[in-house]
Amino acid sequence: MTGFAINRVRLPPSGSIPPYLKPTKKKRKRPCGRKKGHKGVCRKRPETVTAYQTHSLESCPDCHQPLQKPVRTYKRYIEDIPRLDPVVTEHTVHGYWCACCKKIVQPKVTDALPGARLGLRLIVFTAWLHYLIGISVNNIVKMLSVFFNLPLSAGGLTQAWKSLATLLEPV
Repeated sequence: MTGFAINRVRLPPSGSIPPYLKPTKKKRKRPCGRKKGHKGVCRKRPETVTAYQTHSLESCPDCHQPLQKPVRTYKRYIEDIPRLDPVVTEHTVHGYWCACCKKIVQPKVTDALPGARLGLRLIVFTAWLHYLIGISVNNIVKMLSVFFNLPLSAGGLTQAWKSLATLLEPV
């Protein structure tokens, strides 16, 4: 049989009723929301405001006629996460000659793993996302690129996690 012939074969009817023959769903008897007399619950107004914006019009958006003074004003509070740009820090590490040890000594940079270009907070945060939350490596790479403007490769990230694991390995 060809594909066309298979489509013409009559199949026994299924036990379900087609959606267009089902009766429409009855309306909910009770109204949504809290019972009358109960105190309402909503998000509290923030205690501190970090930025202010004023929205005004000079002309009508529909007919483009000039407008006079506003006839009403209201305040709206919107809480949002800030745009995050990566912090790039240049570390200048000075080396000093130790006359007693007969070698050059220098302070340790504690913001990153030895020889790494990625910060410790970034490596720990992404390891937490992957190993504890369960986000895939590719999704973490996408998230860092989109939200933090920080392009990374999946391989670079997993190598950083490997370095972190060897550092945290019990002795």
